[in-house]
Amino acid sequence: MSELYFSLDVETDGPIAPLNSMIQIGLTAFNLTRCPIAQYTASLLPLPGAVEDPDTLRWWMETDEKKARWSAIRINAKPAEVVMPEVMWWIAAEAAKEKAEPICCASPVGYDWCFFRYYTIRYAYAGQESIFRHRCWDARSHAMGILGKEYLHCGKEGVPRSWRPKELPHTHDAGDDSLEQAVQFQRQMQAAIDQRLSALAWAKLAPMAKGVSELYNQTRQFIKENL
Repeated sequence: MSELYFSLDVETDGPIAPLNSMIQIGLTAFNLTRCPIAQYTASLLPLPGAVEDPDTLRWWMETDEKKARWSAIRINAKPAEVVMPEVMWWIAAEAAKEKAEPICCASPVGYDWCFFRYYTIRYAYAGQESIFRHRCWDARSHAMGILGKEYLHCGKEGVPRSWRPKELPHTHDAGDDSLEQAVQFQRQMQAAIDQRLSALAWAKLAPMAKGVSELYNQTRQFIKENL
C-alpha cells in the first residue's frame, strides 16, 4: 500500500500540552506527485485548566500582524472534544480515498507532534493509540541525512532554497503554514529519491570508470617507456 502524507502545523499559547493549549491546527495531505490533495484547518478553545504562557503570549503580541493573526485564530473556535474526532475522521477518509497509509509530517516534530499526539489520544481516542500510531516524519532529521549537515543547521535557513516555496509566505496561520511545509516536504522527499538514483547510477558506472582509469594509466606508462 502507498503512503499519504499529512503536513502538520499547530499554533499554541505555550510550549506544552496540557499545561498550555493548541489553539489552531492545520493539515495538508500530499504524496510524492500531488500537492495539495486536501486541506483541513480548525481553531480550538483553550483546554480546561490550562494557562497562557507569558513568553508565548509576548511573542504573539510583538507585531500588529501577529496580533491580528492571534485574534483571527480565536474566531469560531471549538472544544477539542469536537475538533479532534472530526480531524481524525477527515484523515481516515482521505487515506481511504487514496488507498494509502497515513503518515504525519512535521518540522520540528518535537513541537507540533507533541501537541497533536496528546490531543488526538486524549480527545479523539479516549486514551487509545491514534490513526498515525508512532509514525511522524521529521523534516530536519531527514534533511540532515540528505545534506550531511548537523541537525541545528537543517532548519528552514539551512536547507536549499529550491526546496522552499517562495510563493507561499509563512503567515502563522496553521492552514497556510501546513501548505507551505507540504510543498517543501514533497521537494525534500524527491531530493532524497534523486540522490539515491544518482548513487545507484554511479555504482553501476564505477567499474567502467575504474577500467578506463586503469587503461589510461597503462597507456601513459607505455608511452613513457617506449616513446
